[in-house]
Amino acid sequence: MHDQKGIVEVSWQDGTRGLFHGAWLRDNCPVYFDNSTGQRTKNTLQLGPEAYVLSSCAAGPAKGQPSSGASAEFLQVTWKDGFSHAFPSAWLRQHCYETRQHHQVNPRMWGRDLVSYFPGYVLPTLPYSDVVKVAAGSDAGWQTSAQGFVQWMVHLRDYGVALIEDVPTTPGTVMKMADLIAYHRKTHYGNSFQVVSARKPEHLAYTPVELEVHTDLNYRESSPGIQLLHCLAADAAGGESTFVDGFWVAETLRRESAEDYRTLCEVPIPFLVKDGEGFHYHKIPTICLDDAGRLVEIHFNERTRGPLELPAAVMGRVYRALAHFQAIACRPELCVEVKMKAGDMVAFNNRRILHGRKAFDPRTGMRHLEGTYVDMDEFLTCLRKHGVTPLSIVRAQEGSWARVVEGTDGLEEKGRRRETLGLVGMGGKGKGSAPRSSL
Repeated sequence: MHDQKGIVEVSWQDGTRGLFHGAWLRDNCPVYFDNSTGQRTKNTLQLGPEAYVLSSCAAGPAKGQPSSGASAEFLQVTWKDGFSHAFPSAWLRQHCYETRQHHQVNPRMWGRDLVSYFPGYVLPTLPYSDVVKVAAGSDAGWQTSAQGFVQWMVHLRDYGVALIEDVPTTPGTVMKMADLIAYHRKTHYGNSFQVVSARKPEHLAYTPVELEVHTDLNYRESSPGIQLLHCLAADAAGGESTFVDGFWVAETLRRESAEDYRTLCEVPIPFLVKDGEGFHYHKIPTICLDDAGRLVEIHFNERTRGPLELPAAVMGRVYRALAHFQAIACRPELCVEVKMKAGDMVAFNNRRILHGRKAFDPRTGMRHLEGTYVDMDEFLTCLRKHGVTPLSIVRAQEGSWARVVEGTDGLEEKGRRRETLGLVGMGGKGKGSAPRSSL
């Protein structure tokens, strides 16, 4: 049925109900999308006002098709400009925008208890041979081992951190691993960066001092989503790597002080770093939420935080909130500590996981890590390519729904398979910030 506001109510036999606005149905009609690319072929905003006003609608089989049960049902919709289309029941169920859970997979937050999730390991861990296949030792044969690679990606998606052990300690291997996801991201530090103790360091990471937990490159407009660190040598005393789930820090802050949590969600914090004669600079909230108020990003680094640029009346409140966040992040019960050995490669969500390291003594041996980055949207795209995290937008129709109206073969199977995969969508950030993809 449809009411005076042009809204169609659809109900299914299992009791599920969905509301569809006539303008939304016209705008997202499958005939307006290219079957192979999923992109719009028609600008519906130019159709005129009558194109969005419903004239009639009725449930039943499509024109010229006999009814053969619920899976063959269609919603026949006609608009005032005379255009008509039959929407399959399965299509409507899949794209029921009011009832579906179309956002990210809920992250599995953790503290020190992460060590109990994977017996025998501190972090989610897989052997290199399960993740990567190398044919005859050639670069051309360097490819993913599908099942292990996907499991590694899922660990990284769910926990925000995952480790691969027994990786060959060949310089440049970390970039090859990044390129299996998509491609490594070059920064002002190069295609990769070398974490070693240097005589004249350009960054505190290139010294043996302790580094408090932090996220990287917050001073960039788009900080890297995934960071990979490959341990090439670990003979020096000390230098244990530390990891903290920034989402759990934020959730703890919210429970302890709603005001401090709200402050760090709303107030952009400046970050800056020198780059030759110039410097990189960007402002972003410490805690970033999507449009449903769920955690999607954390940005925290006391070494690169710039001077606050705020009215004096709110300055004290912001400093108090930042200090509270840091105090929580430093609690031992939230931190996982691991002594990486040569051949270990850890990857983590740089917009969720705070990472650091203990001080080490370079006089006792060599400590050398090689790192690189991968953009978050490339990581999410890789998940979708492997069928792990399909994107739940209307034009993800596999090029088939527009043709289903003319024949119902395979409709039930397609709809059931897509529902089994689940739905994941795009997240956003805090107030005043542009939306970003999220895990």
